[in-house]
Amino acid sequence: MERFIIEFAWKSSKIEGNTYSLLDTETLIKQKVEARGHSKEEAVMILNHKQAFDLMLEHKNDYKTISIAKITELHNCIVHEMGITTG
Repeated sequence: MERFIIEFAWKSSKIEGNTYSLLDTETLIKQKVEARGHSKEEAVMILNHKQAFDLMLEHKNDYKTISIAKITELHNCIVHEMGITTG
């Protein structure tokens, strides 16, 4: 599961323009070490994607059905500390 989460966070962040490599993402998630030459926002983005996935795992029964409230909850988790307003 850990490998899946690392690749999920990396690819999801890459889609959003993140420039972390897969290896940098693995190091960030496993060791909490940010990659040199990258912005703090990129690290936060990756960790937020991991946190959103962890949230779904912890509450998997709640995510068997989808709702606007659940989508909003996941969105808020993904944009946490990214300077993006939600409302």
